[in-house]
Amino acid sequence: MRQPRITAFFSQVEKRSSPHNVSSDTHRLLALPSSIRRKIYREATARSDDDLYMDLNYWTYLDDEFPEPSEADFDAREDESAMFSWLVNANWQSRVPIGLLQTSRAIYEDFENALYSEYYFGVSICGPGGLDVLETISPGAIKALRFLTVRLVPCGSAVDGTTCQCLNFGSEPRSRERLSALGKLELFLDVHRHCEDVTKFSPQWERICHRLGEHVKPGRLSLYLICQADSIERARPFVEPLRGLPTLKDLGIRFGEKDPNQQSLRCAELDGLAKAIVLQAKKHDSFPFQDLPVEIQLRILKHTPLVSSLKMTFQGGRYSRRQAGEPEFDIAEEDRRDDGIRATEICRKWHVGFRERCCCDQFPLSFFLVSKHFRHLAMGVFYSENRIVVACSNLGWCASPRSRPGRVVVNPSPTPDVLSNLRKLSLVCEADMFSLVHPVVGLTSRARHFISVVDFLLAHGNLPRLTLEFILCDIRRLERRVILSLVEVLVSQPEKLEPGGHYNQIFDQLKRLAAAGLKTLFVYLYWNSGDRIDDVLIESDTPEKVFERWIMGNDYDSSKWATEQRPPRTMRPLCDDLWEDSWYGDG
Repeated sequence: MRQPRITAFFSQVEKRSSPHNVSSDTHRLLALPSSIRRKIYREATARSDDDLYMDLNYWTYLDDEFPEPSEADFDAREDESAMFSWLVNANWQSRVPIGLLQTSRAIYEDFENALYSEYYFGVSICGPGGLDVLETISPGAIKALRFLTVRLVPCGSAVDGTTCQCLNFGSEPRSRERLSALGKLELFLDVHRHCEDVTKFSPQWERICHRLGEHVKPGRLSLYLICQADSIERARPFVEPLRGLPTLKDLGIRFGEKDPNQQSLRCAELDGLAKAIVLQAKKHDSFPFQDLPVEIQLRILKHTPLVSSLKMTFQGGRYSRRQAGEPEFDIAEEDRRDDGIRATEICRKWHVGFRERCCCDQFPLSFFLVSKHFRHLAMGVFYSENRIVVACSNLGWCASPRSRPGRVVVNPSPTPDVLSNLRKLSLVCEADMFSLVHPVVGLTSRARHFISVVDFLLAHGNLPRLTLEFILCDIRRLERRVILSLVEVLVSQPEKLEPGGHYNQIFDQLKRLAAAGLKTLFVYLYWNSGDRIDDVLIESDTPEKVFERWIMGNDYDSSKWATEQRPPRTMRPLCDDLWEDSWYGDG
C-alpha cells in the first residue's frame, strides 16, 4: 500500500489551525477609519472628552476627583496613601482594555499609537516609579508621544509654595503592584524620595533624553521641563541633555529656586541658559520665505494664527480672542512667582503645558519677533484680516506702549505705518462719557481716549477702506428719552437741532470721520432695558439708521453693506465675547 506524502496534509492543517474568527475581526476593526477606531478605544477605556491629561506615575486620568493640573502640577499629594486607596476603590485598573489588547499584536500597536498620541502625559520624580516609567515604555509609544511634562522637583521642598510628601511605609522600602501602560503587571519599588537635591537624578535623566532622541519623531513632541535649580551648575545637568534631542514642536523650560528669598540668583543666567536650549531644540531648517514675492508671503501669513475667526479685543494693553463666557487671563502676569516655581498652567485649548506659551487665546507674539521685515508683514495681515474691538474705557490703544526692563512689549498698539491696513474696527463707547465733565480736569478719560482714537484714525488710517462699527452702550432710561427726542428732531425738523448736547459731541466726532471719506458706518444702540422703541419713529426707520444718515449723509443706506441682521437692542453688544464688565467706568 502506497503511503501518502505528509506534505499533502499541510494545506488542511494550516486551514484548521488558522484562527479565522480572530483574524477577520482584527482586519475588520483595523479597516475602519482612524477616527472611528479612536472612538472605539475611548469607549473601551471609559474616557470622557474631559479626560485629556494622564499621569504616567499613577497611570490614570485626572478628572473632577483630582485637583486641576494648574493646582496639582504633577507633584506628590500630601497624603499619597489616601490617593492610592482612592485609585483602588475607583477600580482604576478596569479602565485599560486588557481583553482588547490581547486580541492581536496589530490591535495592540494601533491602540498604543492612539493612546500616546491623544493624551497629554506628565511624570514626576516624586510619583510611584519616578522617572523609571519613561525608561520602560516601548519605542513605539515614544514615537507616538506628542505632549510630555516632566517635573524634576524633589519632594519635601516648598519651591512651588506647596509641601510635597511621599509615601513612607517605614524604614524599609515597600513594593506595590501597578498596572502599566498597556495592561501588563509590573512591579514598582516605592522608596522614600524625601531629598533636597535633584542632581542624583541627572544620570537617569540623561539616559531618558538619549532614549527620546533615538525614537522621537522630529517636529512632533512638545516637551516641558520643570526643574529646581538656583544656579547654572545645578541647572546644566538637566538642560544639556536636551541638546541631543531632534527638532521639537515646542520646548518649555522653567526653573525654580530652592530658597525663595534668594531672588538675585534667578533671572539672567538661568533664563539665558533656558533660552539658548529652547532656540537650539526648536531650530528648523531655514526656508527662504523672504525670497518669495510679497503677494505669496501675505497669502501664506493669512493661513497662520494671525487671522482669527473671533474678534480681537484690545483690553489691558494687549489683544485676545475669547469665546463667549470664557474667563480672561493675563499672560503678562503669568510669570514665575517670587516664591519659586509656579504650577503648570495648561492652556484652555490643551495646546501647550505653559499657558504663556500658547497663542490659541492670545495675540501671536512670536510672529513679531522674527525680523523687522517679517514683523511689518505680520502687522499688515493682522490689522487687515481681523476685526479689532476697542473700548473707550480701556485706554492706550493709540498710545505708545510702555516697556519694562527685561520684558518684551506684549501686543503693542498699532503704529502709524500699519494702521493704514486696518479694515474692520468696532469702537465701544459709553453713553455718558461726555455728560460727566470735571470742573478742573474737564472731560473724562474715556471721552479723551475716544477723541484721541478719532484723531489717530484721521491722521494715519485708510478711511476709504475702513468699516467702522460704533457701539453706544449702557444707555440708561433717562438718557434714552434724550436720544428719542433727538431722533424725533432729526426725523421731523432737523433744522431745529440744538448743538452742545453730549450726544451731539459724540456724533460730531464721527462726522469728522465721515467728512474724511469713511467707507462704511454701522451704529448700534444698547439700552439698559429691552423695551421696544421703534413705534415712536416715523415710517420704519430705526434710531440707528437715523443717526447713520445724520452722520454719513441723507443718501447713505447701511443695509446694502450689512452681512448680518442687526442684533436685538440689549445692554450686551453683538456677542458676549466682545464684552467684559470691566469696560464700565474709566478703566
